[in-house]
Amino acid sequence: MRGLVLGLFAVALLAACASVAPPPASSDSSMILGRLKVEVSGMGIATNGASGWVDTEWPYAAALVVYNETSGRTYEIRTATPGDSFVLANAEPGSYQLRELWAQVKTDDAYVTISSSFYKDLAFEVKPGRLANLGVNSWKFSYDLTRAVSNNSFALNADFPAAEQALAGVDTQWTGRADQTSFEGEAKANPSAVAFEPRGTSNGQIIVLH
Repeated sequence: MRGLVLGLFAVALLAACASVAPPPASSDSSMILGRLKVEVSGMGIATNGASGWVDTEWPYAAALVVYNETSGRTYEIRTATPGDSFVLANAEPGSYQLRELWAQVKTDDAYVTISSSFYKDLAFEVKPGRLANLGVNSWKFSYDLTRAVSNNSFALNADFPAAEQALAGVDTQWTGRADQTSFEGEAKANPSAVAFEPRGTSNGQIIVLH
């Protein structure tokens, strides 16, 4: 998936301190907006000696990977840090698929990359000149590094007003363009958890890649 990411767009929009979104680049420019709430619990020791113990709702980094079927482009949309809002400004209109959720968490002595790769069609539509509000999306992930097993679950497209509040009260040309947009299809995904070498070793650096 890393090699397929053709664009990286991260705009920090915090509910408590909203930022002005970039204006539409053209009359048919669109926007994708939402919140990704991540809850991670982990345990065990990886084969490289990294500790997997963690219980957090604030990952070190998180992102959605979406694919535009119309243009053939794949985009990674990072969440705000700190925070859970995400936005892809001046997105191309068309039919999109959610391909993956990705995050990194910090344990006592290492970092663990988690991902949920969707193997069923999970699509949403972005209309020309509109703001596709995907609402609040909850992603729960658990793993055991010792047993090399992971589990994931999802609650998608809830509380659309809470997701849109990042733009509330801001003088922006996107105001009034929002569509409450839901995923269509099955939220079925393969979970994966990979631990970096423990910090303090020659390879124990965090590398936020995707």
